[in-house]
Amino acid sequence: VSLALGSTSSKNDSPEFYQKVADFKSGKLKMNEESFRESVTLGYTAEYLQTHPDHIELSIQRKLRVGPKILIALLENFVYHYNTEIDLPKLTLPIMILHGSRDETISVECSEKLHILFPNSTLVILPKQGHGINQELPQQIASSINEFFSIALKN
Repeated sequence: VSLALGSTSSKNDSPEFYQKVADFKSGKLKMNEESFRESVTLGYTAEYLQTHPDHIELSIQRKLRVGPKILIALLENFVYHYNTEIDLPKLTLPIMILHGSRDETISVECSEKLHILFPNSTLVILPKQGHGINQELPQQIASSINEFFSIALKN
């Protein structure tokens, strides 16, 4: 058994995340089409945004349908209650961590920290990529994961 992770973090308790929750709750930041467009577009390269406008619109429309109260509750849960650092070192299965070097949603440092916390992990930083690596490079990601799993299954 092995595991592949992409652009993720072990916990999200940074001052920036706390401030973002407070700003959304106070109304300083709005949960509207403009803010969703800004957050969605941060994760992708300019080329992907140009060639896949339908993906961006679909993501924005999904967030608009959910509504601000639920999105704020999800964000609060993500920031205040998500912490897996205690359990991570217990995982001994092979783990592959994939991350875009230009990810503005989750910093590369988060994946580097995960790599340290997971005793049997492989970290792959994809140059010139943002947070949307699985949408932008589906074939390369699938190949990398297949290769990783093939090697992991042999060991």
